[in-house]
Amino acid sequence: MRAGDTLRGYRLLEDFRVVGAGLSEWTFAERGGRAYFIKRFLAPTYPDDAAPGSAKTKARKRGRRRGPPGARRATSQSRPRVARQADRQA
Repeated sequence: MRAGDTLRGYRLLEDFRVVGAGLSEWTFAERGGRAYFIKRFLAPTYPDDAAPGSAKTKARKRGRRRGPPGARRATSQSRPRVARQADRQA
């Protein structure tokens, strides 16, 4: 995705960029006149059976997975995490 594209109703203000270890990409986007920070994890992790939390919650989180465990997915399939830019500056 590039600057100007729309992602789930958010218009990207910049291209995604990778900084540091390269485990995620991030950019800023706009919706309804407000700026937001968007982070896309390139290889998200999911809880295993020994992780804390209820079986129901872990099953729900595993259901988000779109590929085999440990597999690196194409960035176009990764799910972005959206936070308001104002929250990030606080």
